[in-house]
Amino acid sequence: MLSNSNYNPNEFKCIALRRLNNVSVNISNIAIPLKDGTKKCYIDFTDKTHRRDLEQNLGNYAVFAHGRLHFIDIDDKDKAPDKLLKNTQDTFSVSSPHGSHRWVVSDDVLPNVDEDWGEIRSQNQYVVGPGTEIHGIREGKDCPNPGECCSPEDPGIYRIQNDAPIQQISKDDLEDWIGGFEKETVEGYSDDIDIESLSEGSERLNAAQEILSKLQSDHTAFFQDLHDRLNGGRGSMGHSLTKEGSNKIDRSRLDFVTLEHLYGVFKYYGESHNESRGLAGEVYSYYSNQTPFTKDGQKRKWVSRGKGYKHGMLDNAIRQFDQSLFNRLLNQRNNDKRKFNEYSEITQNYVDFVMNWLIEDWDIDTAKDMAQVWNLEIDRGDLEAVCKTPMYQDTPRPLSEGKETEYPSPHAIRKICSELDRNTEETYRRAMKKMRKKGSIKLACIKEGVDYRVYPADLPDPIDAQHIRYKAEKYEPEDNQPMYVDRGGSEQHSLADNNQPMYQDTPGGLSEGKGQRSDNNVKRVSI
Repeated sequence: MLSNSNYNPNEFKCIALRRLNNVSVNISNIAIPLKDGTKKCYIDFTDKTHRRDLEQNLGNYAVFAHGRLHFIDIDDKDKAPDKLLKNTQDTFSVSSPHGSHRWVVSDDVLPNVDEDWGEIRSQNQYVVGPGTEIHGIREGKDCPNPGECCSPEDPGIYRIQNDAPIQQISKDDLEDWIGGFEKETVEGYSDDIDIESLSEGSERLNAAQEILSKLQSDHTAFFQDLHDRLNGGRGSMGHSLTKEGSNKIDRSRLDFVTLEHLYGVFKYYGESHNESRGLAGEVYSYYSNQTPFTKDGQKRKWVSRGKGYKHGMLDNAIRQFDQSLFNRLLNQRNNDKRKFNEYSEITQNYVDFVMNWLIEDWDIDTAKDMAQVWNLEIDRGDLEAVCKTPMYQDTPRPLSEGKETEYPSPHAIRKICSELDRNTEETYRRAMKKMRKKGSIKLACIKEGVDYRVYPADLPDPIDAQHIRYKAEKYEPEDNQPMYVDRGGSEQHSLADNNQPMYQDTPGGLSEGKGQRSDNNVKRVSI
């Protein structure tokens, strides 16, 4: 365990981030802000719009059981099964004031289990994150020993107990270690359906193909994207289906996204939930067996793995299905340039547009018009949705000794691009990195590890920055350089990486009383 005298909540969270990244757990929308001094969340944490990215500065927070990530919450070690304790003793773990949380990953769907020794937290559950302090006692509800610990004078701190790799386990292993669990206590199982490949010429396959034919007629661009992925390609999803650090297709991600979209298609055309999940698995099996290798020559996981993997992947895909995002994908325009290998260009155009929109504070009509300058067709409704629905609920915090910087954070840009477009935040992170290397944008570090800002290379550097990254260099800003671009002396607001609403709290420049630039309708071209 890390020393109490060296207690550093940010260090604990950084360690957890590193361990999650090492096992490829997606940290987007995985953190839950907690009320100060307690283990209670502010609002419904099962709604992903109420969750945050783990890399943000949240104060007290919890970590959501998400995808492959699960937690073994041990409250009474003396009562816990010996097999469970022995077989999970080497995994990453966090000590709580009254027990411990052992973090594990699994490709299987694991059950939620509630026993007298503790719990298995797997679905719509969370554990308190390392670095959190508990001292707000409410009639003993947050602490079983009120008056003895977890007080403002002696807070209960969640610390790293074992800084080790997060262990991979299977459903069968867990069942053996805890002495079995009842199937009916498990939410979301799909092992009650047969997801073997459909037979050529069968009535069921013909019915599924009829629905796909309707999709081709009604939503051609989405059909072409989906059809390419069914046959082992990336479709129009580009780098979001590429493994980090290589050019290979991420086969697990390909399975997950395609199953999710198949489920959405069958639901869209009127099939029930159970029928849609069955058809999604069966149709994907059919296409995978027809083309058992991805287009870059890898054996498809869906073909080589067993039923446990398939049921788990299908359940996870359906559980994380996002209807509003699916609707946007379904209605993508047929001239989407990413079908013609211009993925990188259009992605960078989204970054450029969103960055300038946030800095210039265009109204909806101007923003819609300006999007066309970047060759983007964006619906007015999507722009309004971003304006009206903040991505984050946290209270804005002052930055760097009261100074505030008007430029948006890279996190804000990634989030809004993902809302307007349809790719993962990782896609836009890579795009911004590429843009910085070629010199079209700069990245300012306001506070190391906490607050970063991104802006076009032709704008002034913020003088309160610790350093600036531009192309392949890192330098300190000039002392005599103006901190802000002149906007008429208006009151400034900040948009930090830590916990700000993505659009509504971004500083504006064109609204009444804020002043405006003479070049507000001129696109800054990225060179």
